This record gives sequence, C-alpha cells and structure tokens, in this order.
Amino acid sequence: IYANFQKMLTRTQWNVFRAIAKEEPLQNPLSKDFLTKHNLGAASTVSTALKALERLELVIKDEGNYLVHEVQLARWMATLGI
Repeated sequence: IYANFQKMLTRTQWNVFRAIAKEEPLQNPLSKDFLTKHNLGAASTVSTALKALERLELVIKDEGNYLVHEVQLARWMATLGI
C-alpha cells in the first residue's frame, strides 16, 4: 500500500515527503542545509510541494515541527534508499 504513494505524488512531492520522514521532527523544511542535504532544489518548489502534502494530510505541522501524519508510514519511508 505504501509503495503506491510514490505513484500518486509528483517527483518533488515524493522527494520532500521522503526527506521529511528521514528528518522528522523537522523544524525548517526550507532551510538551505535541509534543501542541500536532500538535493531538493529551490525553496519555492519545496514550499509548493509541502503545501500539497499538507492538503493531502500526509504531512502535518505540530508545535512548529513537520511530521509524516502516519507513524508506520514515516518509519517505512525513512528506510528507503531511493
């Protein structure tokens, strides 16, 4: 089931989603360090992807931290080497 998420999202959304899962709890997804570490490109592109992930309720913001909404999904994504 989880593998289908990659097919449902754009490449940028998937990359941002995966990066958040690996870094959570994440305070600043638009920081230069985070963008560079995960090779995500421009902050504006990541911001657009992040908003889409929040609308889809895949990512939530809780007390200033970004998290993957479902814990098991986050753990699975964090193990992906892709």
